[in-house]
Amino acid sequence: MPGDIPRTTSSEFTELVIDECDVYKLLCDLKPNNKSPGPDKLHLFVLKECAAELAAPLCILFKCSLEEGVLPQMWKDGHISAIFKKGSRCRASNYRPISLTSVVCKLMERLVRNALMQHLLGNGLLSETQHGFVP
Repeated sequence: MPGDIPRTTSSEFTELVIDECDVYKLLCDLKPNNKSPGPDKLHLFVLKECAAELAAPLCILFKCSLEEGVLPQMWKDGHISAIFKKGSRCRASNYRPISLTSVVCKLMERLVRNALMQHLLGNGLLSETQHGFVP
């Protein structure tokens, strides 16, 4: 961006630490009302109610996926569905597409995003004019 001063830092984002407690908190914070399961057929209600039992295996799964650099194919799939907006139900332009994707993959994405944002904010690596997607 114009006017930004290039910043150098000795702090590198080299390792992402995924903690079972963080996974548990994300599972407990799920809001299952009016949410459909993705291609993996795991409903948010089940994930939330079984958070204590699922936190450890999901933590292991997330760590293995990140270490190997591979996501399960089902996490990459999405089911496209048309949602009615307004007007005549006969016109295709009155519908908007939504993609139902894996909730478990979204949880892992949130863990990665949180760690990355914590690193960026903690090391002053974001421009002071950056306002979108920043708390």
